Amino acid sequence: IHIMLDIDLDKVFMLRDICNLTGAKVVVSSSWRRSRWYSLLEEKLTNLGIPIVGVTPFISNNRGDEIRKYLEENRVDDFVILDDDIFRDFNELENYLVKTSFYEDGLNDEISREVVRILRRV
Repeated sequence: IHIMLDIDLDKVFMLRDICNLTGAKVVVSSSWRRSRWYSLLEEKLTNLGIPIVGVTPFISNNRGDEIRKYLEENRVDDFVILDDDIFRDFNELENYLVKTSFYEDGLNDEISREVVRILRRV
């Protein structure tokens, strides 16, 4: 399916390595979760070893509120928000944000190490 053409498999494998090293699981808050192709994308990523355990609820494009709602309704011991954007309603959630760059190289070795360090509390 052409949707996978826009996804860099090296980045997928970096995310898989983060999950393997930390025991982290993925909750998708990306706007992709509302795409008609999302179920195919989720299946492909899961088959590549990404442990997707859920998606945040849709709350009228308020990413911070969506994340807060997920956290209220699910047991989450620790988390990192990996995103290339800072949403205006993040507020205290910015403390958990590890920012990537859409225009540069997105997830990279340096960011991966930072996420692992945070999740391992090293």
